[in-house]
Amino acid sequence: MARATFSPSRRYGLGDALTMLAKKLKMSDKSQIEDKSNLDWKSFKQEQKIEEDLSIHNRGKNR
Repeated sequence: MARATFSPSRRYGLGDALTMLAKKLKMSDKSQIEDKSNLDWKSFKQEQKIEEDLSIHNRGKNR
């Protein structure tokens, strides 16, 4: 994924600044969604008491 970087040899206008800010906010939203999903999955595993079953099931993978 391309990332907007600051270049001292280029002058940035308001439009460029807004574009960079929008891209940064999009990336922030994605990480927040991932964090929320991870927390939801962890709490689901604890509520259903399936952590040990998943651990046992995953031990057989990648052999």
